[in-house]
Amino acid sequence: TTEPLSMNSTATFRPLLLSAALLLAALPSACPAAAVVSYNSAPATSRGDGPWTVGIAFTVTQAGGISVTQLGVQDAGSGGSPNTDGFVAVSAAVGLWDSTGGTLLATASVTSTDTLIDSYRYVTLGTPVTLAPGTYLLGATVGSGIEWFLDGNPSTSPFVAAAGIIWGENRYQSGGALAAPVLNGGGSLGRWSPANAQFTVIPEPSVTLTGIAGALGMFLRRRRAC
Repeated sequence: TTEPLSMNSTATFRPLLLSAALLLAALPSACPAAAVVSYNSAPATSRGDGPWTVGIAFTVTQAGGISVTQLGVQDAGSGGSPNTDGFVAVSAAVGLWDSTGGTLLATASVTSTDTLIDSYRYVTLGTPVTLAPGTYLLGATVGSGIEWFLDGNPSTSPFVAAAGIIWGENRYQSGGALAAPVLNGGGSLGRWSPANAQFTVIPEPSVTLTGIAGALGMFLRRRRAC
Protein backbone atom coordinates (compact mmCIF):
# COMPACT_ATOMS: atom_id res chain seq x y z
CA THR A 1 0.00 0.00 0.00
CA THR A 2 1.01 3.59 -0.48
CA GLU A 3 1.92 5.37 2.73
CA PRO A 4 1.01 9.04 3.24
CA LEU A 5 3.97 11.40 3.08
CA SER A 6 5.26 12.56 6.43
CA MET A 7 8.10 14.59 7.87
CA ASN A 8 10.22 11.44 7.70
CA SER A 9 9.63 11.23 3.94
CA THR A 10 12.40 13.79 3.42
CA ALA A 11 14.95 11.02 3.68
CA THR A 12 13.06 9.08 1.02
CA PHE A 13 13.27 12.00 -1.39
CA ARG A 14 17.00 12.46 -0.92
CA PRO A 15 17.99 9.94 -3.62
CA LEU A 16 15.62 11.68 -6.04
CA LEU A 17 17.03 15.10 -5.26
CA LEU A 18 20.55 13.78 -5.66
CA SER A 19 19.67 12.22 -9.02
CA ALA A 20 18.11 15.48 -10.20
CA ALA A 21 21.19 17.46 -9.13
CA LEU A 22 23.50 15.04 -10.94
CA LEU A 23 21.32 15.28 -14.03
CA LEU A 24 21.44 19.07 -14.01
CA ALA A 25 25.20 19.02 -13.59
CA ALA A 26 25.68 16.58 -16.44
CA LEU A 27 23.36 18.05 -19.04
CA PRO A 28 25.45 21.10 -20.11
CA SER A 29 28.37 18.84 -20.96
CA ALA A 30 26.25 16.12 -22.59
CA CYS A 31 27.04 17.54 -26.04
CA PRO A 32 30.66 17.43 -27.23
CA ALA A 33 32.59 20.69 -27.46
CA ALA A 34 32.55 22.49 -30.81
CA ALA A 35 34.32 25.48 -32.31
CA VAL A 36 32.39 28.63 -33.22
CA VAL A 37 34.14 28.58 -36.62
CA SER A 38 36.21 26.10 -38.59
CA TYR A 39 38.88 26.54 -41.27
CA ASN A 40 37.63 24.89 -44.47
CA SER A 41 40.88 24.96 -46.51
CA ALA A 42 39.63 27.43 -49.12
CA PRO A 43 42.42 29.46 -50.79
CA ALA A 44 43.47 32.43 -48.70
CA THR A 45 46.15 35.10 -48.62
CA SER A 46 48.38 35.47 -45.56
CA ARG A 47 48.49 39.01 -44.24
CA GLY A 48 51.01 40.54 -41.87
CA ASP A 49 50.01 44.20 -42.15
CA GLY A 50 48.54 46.18 -39.30
CA PRO A 51 48.56 45.27 -36.46
CA TRP A 52 44.83 44.90 -35.90
CA THR A 53 42.16 43.26 -33.84
CA VAL A 54 40.47 41.08 -36.47
CA GLY A 55 37.36 38.99 -35.99
CA ILE A 56 33.69 38.46 -36.66
CA ALA A 57 30.21 39.20 -35.45
CA PHE A 58 28.25 36.00 -34.88
CA THR A 59 24.78 35.10 -33.67
CA VAL A 60 23.92 32.25 -31.29
CA THR A 61 20.67 30.57 -32.34
CA GLN A 62 20.61 27.69 -29.84
CA ALA A 63 17.44 28.13 -27.78
CA GLY A 64 19.20 27.32 -24.51
CA GLY A 65 22.34 29.29 -25.39
CA ILE A 66 25.93 28.07 -25.30
CA SER A 67 28.69 27.84 -22.71
CA VAL A 68 32.06 29.15 -23.94
CA THR A 69 34.88 27.20 -22.31
CA GLN A 70 37.96 28.22 -24.32
CA LEU A 71 39.20 31.12 -26.43
CA GLY A 72 41.72 30.64 -29.22
CA VAL A 73 43.84 32.24 -31.93
CA GLN A 74 44.74 30.61 -35.25
CA ASP A 75 48.36 29.59 -35.74
CA ALA A 76 48.69 30.80 -39.34
CA GLY A 77 51.84 30.81 -41.41
CA SER A 78 53.01 33.13 -44.15
CA GLY A 79 52.24 30.68 -46.95
CA GLY A 80 48.48 31.09 -47.10
CA SER A 81 47.44 28.28 -44.76
CA PRO A 82 47.53 27.41 -41.05
CA ASN A 83 50.57 25.66 -39.62
CA THR A 84 52.11 24.81 -36.27
CA ASP A 85 55.20 27.01 -36.18
CA GLY A 86 53.85 29.19 -33.38
CA PHE A 87 53.11 32.89 -33.25
CA VAL A 88 55.43 35.68 -34.40
CA ALA A 89 55.05 37.39 -31.03
CA VAL A 90 55.25 35.80 -27.58
CA SER A 91 51.47 35.83 -27.36
CA ALA A 92 48.29 36.99 -29.09
CA ALA A 93 45.26 38.32 -27.25
CA VAL A 94 41.69 37.21 -27.94
CA GLY A 95 38.44 38.69 -26.67
CA LEU A 96 34.69 38.09 -26.62
CA TRP A 97 32.30 41.05 -26.46
CA ASP A 98 28.60 41.82 -26.53
CA SER A 99 27.03 42.92 -29.82
CA THR A 100 28.07 46.58 -29.44
CA GLY A 101 31.60 45.92 -28.22
CA GLY A 102 30.84 47.89 -25.08
CA THR A 103 31.19 44.95 -22.70
CA LEU A 104 34.16 42.59 -22.70
CA LEU A 105 32.77 39.19 -21.65
CA ALA A 106 36.02 37.20 -21.66
CA THR A 107 39.64 37.53 -22.74
CA ALA A 108 42.76 35.36 -22.88
CA SER A 109 46.42 35.59 -23.80
CA VAL A 110 47.35 32.71 -26.11
CA THR A 111 50.93 31.49 -26.69
CA SER A 112 52.65 29.15 -29.13
CA THR A 113 52.72 26.40 -26.51
CA ASP A 114 48.98 26.35 -25.82
CA THR A 115 46.78 23.46 -26.95
CA LEU A 116 46.42 23.17 -30.73
CA ILE A 117 43.01 22.08 -32.05
CA ASP A 118 42.33 22.23 -35.80
CA SER A 119 44.89 25.03 -36.40
CA TYR A 120 43.79 27.13 -33.39
CA ARG A 121 45.68 27.41 -30.10
CA TYR A 122 43.34 27.60 -27.10
CA VAL A 123 43.36 28.75 -23.49
CA THR A 124 40.73 27.38 -21.09
CA LEU A 125 38.72 30.06 -19.30
CA GLY A 126 38.75 29.99 -15.52
CA THR A 127 34.97 30.36 -15.57
CA PRO A 128 32.90 29.41 -18.63
CA VAL A 129 30.87 32.24 -20.15
CA THR A 130 27.20 31.66 -20.91
CA LEU A 131 25.94 33.26 -24.11
CA ALA A 132 22.18 33.54 -24.48
CA PRO A 133 20.72 33.60 -28.00
CA GLY A 134 21.89 36.83 -29.61
CA THR A 135 24.80 38.51 -31.36
CA TYR A 136 28.40 38.78 -30.09
CA LEU A 137 31.84 39.90 -31.27
CA LEU A 138 34.97 37.75 -31.33
CA GLY A 139 38.41 39.11 -32.19
CA ALA A 140 42.16 38.55 -31.86
CA THR A 141 45.26 40.75 -32.08
CA VAL A 142 47.03 39.80 -35.31
CA GLY A 143 49.08 41.37 -38.08
CA SER A 144 52.48 43.05 -38.03
CA GLY A 145 54.70 41.79 -35.22
CA ILE A 146 52.00 39.55 -33.72
CA GLU A 147 50.86 36.81 -36.10
CA TRP A 148 49.87 36.30 -39.73
CA PHE A 149 46.15 36.04 -40.47
CA LEU A 150 44.27 34.59 -43.42
CA ASP A 151 42.16 36.68 -45.79
CA GLY A 152 39.74 35.20 -48.31
CA ASN A 153 38.51 38.53 -49.67
CA PRO A 154 36.76 39.05 -51.98
CA SER A 155 35.43 35.76 -53.36
CA THR A 156 36.60 32.89 -51.14
CA SER A 157 35.49 31.96 -47.63
CA PRO A 158 38.21 30.11 -45.73
CA PHE A 159 36.01 29.76 -42.64
CA VAL A 160 32.57 28.34 -41.86
CA ALA A 161 30.35 28.69 -38.79
CA ALA A 162 29.31 25.82 -36.54
CA ALA A 163 25.77 24.46 -36.30
CA GLY A 164 23.69 26.80 -34.18
CA ILE A 165 25.90 29.76 -35.10
CA ILE A 166 25.06 32.30 -37.82
CA TRP A 167 27.97 34.20 -39.38
CA GLY A 168 27.75 37.97 -39.28
CA GLU A 169 30.01 40.71 -40.56
CA ASN A 170 33.78 40.48 -40.84
CA ARG A 171 35.04 42.92 -38.20
CA TYR A 172 38.25 44.75 -37.31
CA GLN A 173 39.79 47.54 -35.24
CA SER A 174 43.13 49.30 -35.76
CA GLY A 175 46.08 49.02 -33.37
CA GLY A 176 48.10 46.35 -31.62
CA ALA A 177 46.14 46.42 -28.35
CA LEU A 178 43.08 44.19 -28.04
CA ALA A 179 39.96 46.23 -28.81
CA ALA A 180 36.39 45.45 -29.76
CA PRO A 181 36.28 44.87 -33.55
CA VAL A 182 33.37 47.17 -34.29
CA LEU A 183 34.30 48.18 -37.87
CA ASN A 184 32.83 46.26 -40.80
CA GLY A 185 35.57 44.73 -42.95
CA GLY A 186 33.25 43.82 -45.83
CA GLY A 187 34.01 41.01 -48.26
CA SER A 188 32.56 37.53 -48.35
CA LEU A 189 31.19 35.96 -45.17
CA GLY A 190 33.95 33.84 -43.70
CA ARG A 191 36.66 36.16 -44.97
CA TRP A 192 38.44 36.39 -41.59
CA SER A 193 38.51 34.41 -38.40
CA PRO A 194 41.83 34.46 -36.56
CA ALA A 195 39.84 34.31 -33.30
CA ASN A 196 37.81 31.32 -32.21
CA ALA A 197 36.03 29.81 -29.20
CA GLN A 198 35.18 26.31 -28.02
CA PHE A 199 31.69 25.87 -26.60
CA THR A 200 29.13 23.34 -25.43
CA VAL A 201 25.39 23.64 -26.04
CA ILE A 202 23.23 24.38 -23.01
CA PRO A 203 20.13 22.15 -23.08
CA GLU A 204 16.77 23.88 -23.22
CA PRO A 205 14.83 24.06 -19.92
CA SER A 206 12.23 21.67 -21.34
CA VAL A 207 14.91 18.98 -21.74
CA THR A 208 16.01 19.41 -18.14
CA LEU A 209 12.43 19.30 -16.86
CA THR A 210 11.75 16.17 -18.90
CA GLY A 211 14.71 14.43 -17.27
CA ILE A 212 13.62 15.43 -13.76
CA ALA A 213 10.02 14.40 -14.49
CA GLY A 214 11.28 11.01 -15.63
CA ALA A 215 13.26 10.55 -12.42
CA LEU A 216 10.25 11.59 -10.35
CA GLY A 217 8.02 9.17 -12.26
CA MET A 218 10.38 6.30 -11.55
CA PHE A 219 10.44 7.23 -7.87
CA LEU A 220 6.64 7.35 -7.56
CA ARG A 221 6.29 4.05 -9.44
CA ARG A 222 8.60 2.41 -6.93
CA ARG A 223 6.56 3.82 -4.01
CA ARG A 224 3.31 2.48 -5.45
CA ALA A 225 4.85 -0.93 -5.80
CA CYS A 226 5.64 -1.12 -2.05
